[in-house]
Amino acid sequence: MEKKKIFNEYGDRGTDRLIKGNTTNLREWNRIKYDWARLIYRTMLNNFWIP
Repeated sequence: MEKKKIFNEYGDRGTDRLIKGNTTNLREWNRIKYDWARLIYRTMLNNFWIP
């Protein structure tokens, strides 16, 4: 069985192609393509708290 790498250091850091693209296998949450998704993400960050 071939091992899968967790991080692809040669991958593209863009948000253009997640499927069949050369990704880094990490999600870049600060580089969101759509404005509506960016607003939802910021709202989720602001509503998250740890007691």
